[in-house]
Amino acid sequence: MFPKALWMKEWKHTKIISFALLVVYILAYPVAAGLSIDSWKARQNSLHWSEQSIYEIQSLFSGELYAVIGVIVIVLLAGFLIGLEKNTKRYDFMMALPFSRTQMFLTKYFYGLIVIGSTYAISFLSGYLVIVQSEFSYLLSEINMLYAFFSPLAMYFVIFSLAMLVGTITGEVKSQTVLSFIFLIYPQALFVLIASMVDLHGGDPGSVYNDNFIMEDMFWFSYLNIGTDQNVLILLIFGLIFTGLAWFAFIRSSSEYCGEFLMFSQLHPLFAILIPISGALLGGFIVGGVVPYDAGQGLKMMVYWIGFIIALFFAFKITKRLLSR
Repeated sequence: MFPKALWMKEWKHTKIISFALLVVYILAYPVAAGLSIDSWKARQNSLHWSEQSIYEIQSLFSGELYAVIGVIVIVLLAGFLIGLEKNTKRYDFMMALPFSRTQMFLTKYFYGLIVIGSTYAISFLSGYLVIVQSEFSYLLSEINMLYAFFSPLAMYFVIFSLAMLVGTITGEVKSQTVLSFIFLIYPQALFVLIASMVDLHGGDPGSVYNDNFIMEDMFWFSYLNIGTDQNVLILLIFGLIFTGLAWFAFIRSSSEYCGEFLMFSQLHPLFAILIPISGALLGGFIVGGVVPYDAGQGLKMMVYWIGFIIALFFAFKITKRLLSR
């Protein structure tokens, strides 16, 4: 089902980014664990060490900054697997190969999952062993190691699946990369912008912010915090949905639209609405933010709508150019 030639092709074109991901995870876990032990030895006799130690061990296995860098590399990996081919003649060559589109997609998809899963698992377990063999092994009892392992891994799975979905509906690597990063936080960002607008006009922003499903369950980065107890099943469900949609789009896409912003003209009306509205809300939020907090409500609303209208105009122009390429 997965011909060796397809595996070798993906490895040849993505081995650099695959090694980069391994380096990021090694820095995040075994290297960080070794450096943390040295720091802990100097602080273990301090007055507040017992309280700080729990936070320290949770932070270590949450990955912190390197986990976020890992997300960036994963999005780039998806771009190397799909988007970069569309910027070159490799995409036309691939479509001429004697393999089905399903075989091509599944090879790309499982190759990416194997790279992510193996590099993460090796690094996480190495970091775990560094702590186990140290005098601070007792700190491991403060965290649920199964949750600490699978929660970030499930997050990487859903983010990779989303990036692959974006790659199948976009026509080149730049639009894939930019839209992937936007969609990672788009639901939450949109709610924040709407809440700001509601608050400015005398409404209750809490009615927007209090949607925990959008603001917490669908905020994928929150699953990096292993000190919480969120439902990993949500990640698996969304990951499978994104995967199914990505496969469907991949087998339906036409190579004649390579190099364009989107591969499917059916999506043009949706983006023609979302981009200007989102841009206008962002413009109003940014321009309105320059008004002093204690200024009059009338001035705040006037400046907000000036920013809204100006941003709407430019967002409309940009959208028109993007969708007419």
